[in-house]
Amino acid sequence: MKDIQYFIDKETDYCQRHEHKDEMYFDEECGEFLPKRYADDFLQGGWLTKFSLCAHTPEMETAIKRFNLNESETVILLSFLGNLSQYFRDDTFSLFGEVPEVAKEMQLVLDSVISKAPLHEGEPVYRFLNSNDEKDLETGDIIEIKHSLTTTTDDWEKETDSYSIIPLPKDKTKARDIYKILNHGNENQVNFQRGAKFKVLSVTTNTDNNCKRINLDRKSTRLNSSHH
Repeated sequence: MKDIQYFIDKETDYCQRHEHKDEMYFDEECGEFLPKRYADDFLQGGWLTKFSLCAHTPEMETAIKRFNLNESETVILLSFLGNLSQYFRDDTFSLFGEVPEVAKEMQLVLDSVISKAPLHEGEPVYRFLNSNDEKDLETGDIIEIKHSLTTTTDDWEKETDSYSIIPLPKDKTKARDIYKILNHGNENQVNFQRGAKFKVLSVTTNTDNNCKRINLDRKSTRLNSSHH
């Protein structure tokens, strides 16, 4: 696992390589000049460095001691709960053809943080889906989530498609209570370890808003591989 200096150096290197922010290229398909995009563009905001500077609030100090978090784990947790969460899933980088090394290292640190969080005990969890989540599902389908699936214990009234999951008992589940380390925004966040597999038990549609509720079989977590 990389130390915090590795991530700060990656941000510094990015800024040095892209100090001219007006880099453009001609897109023949649309016939216009567009800004160049790179897989590691998320480094340009310097967020990992910023999180490292604010990682020692009294709340975080308590979490660091209680869960034995090192500095990399602390900063990566803050960035994951903050505005970099999308960069912890490989499909974010699909347009670039590969996941940048720094993102892979961030994912490895997050794996370590999740493994230190308490096991989730029983109650249903929910995910309100975004454009990258798999929605075109039918009863009996089996899905594998390559990244760490983020869910919540709260069934919010949101007009969007969603997953409903009943995890296995504490001694078998791969769901971890991240919110017990840090409850960002009081969202009661629960994360599954990478590579979780689920079976679709049923799919229902709300006739008022046409949103789907995809119910995942609690037995499906037995299909999970034991490795990330």
